[in-house]
Amino acid sequence: GTGEGDIPGMEDNNFLYNKSGVLVSAVFNDSKPKFSPEKGVNLSAGYKINGHLFGSDFNYSRLWGDFRTYHDLGDVILAFRIMLGGIHSADTDQFIPVEDRFYSGGSNSIRGWNRSELGPKRENGTPSGGKSVMESSLEARYPLFWKVSGVAFVDAGNVWPDSYHFDLGDLAYAVGGGIRVETPIGPVRFDIGFPVWNEKRSPQFFISVG
Repeated sequence: GTGEGDIPGMEDNNFLYNKSGVLVSAVFNDSKPKFSPEKGVNLSAGYKINGHLFGSDFNYSRLWGDFRTYHDLGDVILAFRIMLGGIHSADTDQFIPVEDRFYSGGSNSIRGWNRSELGPKRENGTPSGGKSVMESSLEARYPLFWKVSGVAFVDAGNVWPDSYHFDLGDLAYAVGGGIRVETPIGPVRFDIGFPVWNEKRSPQFFISVG
């Protein structure tokens, strides 16, 4: 579990603690064009260590990687993404500060759920985050007219409370479609995502840029 119940008040917004550490990250990106890739690969990864030799109330490490690839199939652009992340705590209470936990759901995540809505919940129903995350997406984009294109997608993923625990039988799925309008600062995106094979839920609507 997340261990939130072992320290009284740790989920309170006024819960204070000291935290220090080091973050190392790297990015490889040869996808083109910049704002609406049609070919190439985008790979990013990061490792964050808190506490231990750096001093902190909590000692843990956070590792994640994000892989994206794009293929031009003529009139259709096929985009694939997979992201994995895990957190390991060296403390008995296993507490991870809320800002470093993994969350899922939203316009750049699993689109059948609202922002951070997918995964473990507190007793009051709010997202509590987790120590493991997996997200994947397969998206087909096709031109319609002018600078407008359509998209169809399938998303899958989830967040789990245990460290480096990825249960493929517990994935949440969403399907949907949307519209992309090209602008000088990137595409304006209109998406609608429908949860499938999960509890009955309403579709989610998203408007975003980039």
